[in-house]
Amino acid sequence: MLHYWPELSTGAALFADHNHNERFNRGFYGRVSYGSAEPSDPGLFYGIDEYAEAEALGQVMQKYTPIQVAEWLRGFASEVRKAITVADQQIGQGENAEYRALHVDLSMLADLADYHVYKIHAALALARYHSAGDSADLASALRNCHTARRYWANLSATGRRAYHDPLEFNAGQSRARYGQWQDYLPELDADIARLEDMLAAHNEDGTPASQAARHEADDSALLAAPPLTARLVEPPHTWRAGQDLPIHLTGADRLPHPPILHFRHTDQTAGAFQQLPMHADEGGFTAVIPGSYLQPEWDLLLYVSMAQSPHRVQLDPGLYHTTQPLPYYLVTIK
Repeated sequence: MLHYWPELSTGAALFADHNHNERFNRGFYGRVSYGSAEPSDPGLFYGIDEYAEAEALGQVMQKYTPIQVAEWLRGFASEVRKAITVADQQIGQGENAEYRALHVDLSMLADLADYHVYKIHAALALARYHSAGDSADLASALRNCHTARRYWANLSATGRRAYHDPLEFNAGQSRARYGQWQDYLPELDADIARLEDMLAAHNEDGTPASQAARHEADDSALLAAPPLTARLVEPPHTWRAGQDLPIHLTGADRLPHPPILHFRHTDQTAGAFQQLPMHADEGGFTAVIPGSYLQPEWDLLLYVSMAQSPHRVQLDPGLYHTTQPLPYYLVTIK
């Protein structure tokens, strides 16, 4: 939930009643917390609370998980900091005002990414606690929230030195978007205080920590797993309306569940993508989009999802594809 000004947004508090941005608690969005916020593309990404609920029920679908998103952000932050170190050695900050400004912005973006890494893990641990009642999940939420706050405090200190206080990001008659990063620290402190109170109250029960330990082990295994080798055979750029369209996936990966073919008309009002399980064949997997769905009025979007585990999903083309700029293939129907 970035709401127009992502550089100056915590993404909402863990507990909606702590939100500094009052827009998160009224109007179209209702009461939004960090965990309940809808992801940018609900078809490709799990929301945090949504994922924890599906995980508890054993019904995780093949979408990018919050754990994967957190690790992408961690990698981005690490690469930015490495690049800053190299640039400092080659350029230095001395008299180069342009580089000094760039150094500030890149450092703040790295802190912002790491803030979200730990906030995602805090929100996920809290959602798991609500599902299973394990105090170790609650302790994990508190630890991660403390770390997220440290990164936000670093971000705030840098921003206060470098930018006007308050910043304004308004248009027309609006006066709602203004402030500085430090204005959100009380929101984070309130979340931490709530978690501390919850943990203190729960610790009297002596609930075993085995479930939370399993979660942490599963999350660690996710990070160590190599990527899948299966690849979608690039579909044709054009196809004739009314004819069945076979889609092929190559590779011999052993998957716990069949890959899923997702497809939909280029009509955003059509809602969720259609899904077909792909069936194993000699070269990999195949699914066939029925010709009755392929009409000349609409072109076709498609992608394939594969699950290594309930915690790690790979999409093709997905994000960060080497040749495809979009997470879908587009087929023109004639």
